[in-house]
Amino acid sequence: MTVRLKTLLCAAVLLVAATALSGCGGSDDKNSASSSELAAPFKYDSSKPLDLKTRSTSSNIKGGGVKVKDISFAGPSGDVIHGFLVEPKSAGPHPAVVFVHGAGGDRLEMLDKAIELGRRGVVGLTMDMAYSPLRAASLPPGMAGLRQRTNTEVESVREVRRAVDLLQAQPSVDDDRIGYVGWSAGARMGAITAGVDHRIKAFDLFAGGSTPVSDYVRLAPKSLQAELGAVLGKTDPLRYVGNASPSTLLFQDGRKDELVPQKALKTMYQTASEPKELRWYNTGHVPGDKAWNDSRAWLSEKLGLTQS
Repeated sequence: MTVRLKTLLCAAVLLVAATALSGCGGSDDKNSASSSELAAPFKYDSSKPLDLKTRSTSSNIKGGGVKVKDISFAGPSGDVIHGFLVEPKSAGPHPAVVFVHGAGGDRLEMLDKAIELGRRGVVGLTMDMAYSPLRAASLPPGMAGLRQRTNTEVESVREVRRAVDLLQAQPSVDDDRIGYVGWSAGARMGAITAGVDHRIKAFDLFAGGSTPVSDYVRLAPKSLQAELGAVLGKTDPLRYVGNASPSTLLFQDGRKDELVPQKALKTMYQTASEPKELRWYNTGHVPGDKAWNDSRAWLSEKLGLTQS
């Protein structure tokens, strides 16, 4: 392998690793496949037992008002997924929200946000995702690393779908009022999930951007372009987010985002299907309090909270 080829492949691996953090990546043809074709890579056996286990429960975290359960359940490929299930004290049924962390995070990253919504009558679920440092394996070099990264992203989308299975199995949850909140890599996973699983009615995506896959492919040697396009395209957020309808989408982005280019943030929004909304904030990649306050208000409107 030539030095140039090695350099390009290493750059591609780093690029995909960066997209898991920032939500970049994408293709140009959002209407090339039907919904069933789009969902095909993310199928799993939803009939398998969830095997939900609760290790502990606290009813007095950060002032109380909710029950926080330290749980585990069976993932789509048999892995044990650890998470926190946040439940209001009242019986419900309540709306529910899946919270999905960034590339360097885990189930603790947005637990405080789940608790805040829990006090307003929302069942929340946070998880250690397949790409969390707690679970993800180191990437090998070259195309093998790209394929492994893509497989991890496919598994992550399946895990989000499995999380919906778990929520719908809870007597405290209203099956028809399920939402999603994802930041950074979590926004990327949400953009993909939006095109394949419409049980989630409302997606709130923080700092999620996309650049067409073709922009990356043309930098590779011609002998690798077809394979590179196929691998990156499998979890291309632009391919999926354009098929999110009838689910509704909110994009919350920082004008000073130091990780995701402004063009990539705009491309994600522009490619998405209606109904959708884009809100800008004078922040960087990490959302500020104003964005989180807006998130709660938006989810309240779209899901219909049981408490004000």
